[in-house]
Amino acid sequence: TPPDPPPWDLSPPPGVAPPPPAGPTPAAPRAAAAVGSLVVLGVVVSVPGLSHFFGSRPLGPAAWTIALASAAGSVLVPLVVQVAAGTLRKVHLQDTRVQSAG
Repeated sequence: TPPDPPPWDLSPPPGVAPPPPAGPTPAAPRAAAAVGSLVVLGVVVSVPGLSHFFGSRPLGPAAWTIALASAAGSVLVPLVVQVAAGTLRKVHLQDTRVQSAG
């Protein structure tokens, strides 16, 4: 019989297909996570009992601007990078086509 795999071996057992590779996270879950985090931040900071429990103080306009910009950036920056990478990939593939010598 073959030896037992080490406990840190996370490969699937024989006869079971491995899971597909993970791709980029779609924008909708990222946006939902960003909005959810912002809502939780707002509740924790704004509710007097919770803010005292967590030792926080109410946020001023500058802090809310930072929070909103961070939430928007966490959704928009990956989209911009994904679009830019797709555009660069198309340009690169067009510029590097191999033409036949005939």
